[in-house]
Amino acid sequence: TGEKKRIVRIQLSVLPWYWVCQTAEEASERTSFKYRKYTEHNLEITPGPTADQDLIEERIKSIIRKIPRYHDKFKECGFDQYNANGLSNRLAKPGEDWSGITMTKVKQGVLQLNEPTKFIQTATLRGELKHSNNLVLDWNVQNAQVVFDRHRNMMLSKLHSTGKIDGLAAIVTGTRCVLDAGTPEPDPSDYFKNGWKM
Repeated sequence: TGEKKRIVRIQLSVLPWYWVCQTAEEASERTSFKYRKYTEHNLEITPGPTADQDLIEERIKSIIRKIPRYHDKFKECGFDQYNANGLSNRLAKPGEDWSGITMTKVKQGVLQLNEPTKFIQTATLRGELKHSNNLVLDWNVQNAQVVFDRHRNMMLSKLHSTGKIDGLAAIVTGTRCVLDAGTPEPDPSDYFKNGWKM
């Protein structure tokens, strides 16, 4: 037809935040990745044997309140329902000084995560994923492995990965919401197969 194809490029910016319980932090002292060394990279150690949900709730609200450019444009929060329903319900509920946010449950299956996983791979390859040089996220990326179904749909695999991948998995979950909101898809020809690069 003589028409030129217009390719839309999107630069993704992420601001990783991590919470680790004290028990996990102490266990990390016996590994090569010691959590206490990375507290300047938005990693907070909470007291006790499990993640402090009340503290995490207040931190999330504080982050959104204190950064105007996020507060004004904050649209939606995707979440994995595993152990997070209580926290998501509280974040969604309006309060005295909290307007509530839209919480979207994202199923953690290959059909739901294939598209955002490939989207993040492509953005990473193109240098379009900005993450403020967060070393914990870098570590997540280095640990990550993917699995495929028989149709070559792909998703991250915690079972096959060499260490924690929570930050990267959270970005994929959030990207599912972005894509559902109508963000243009990346060029499939840019997908690469030989692991993640940051």
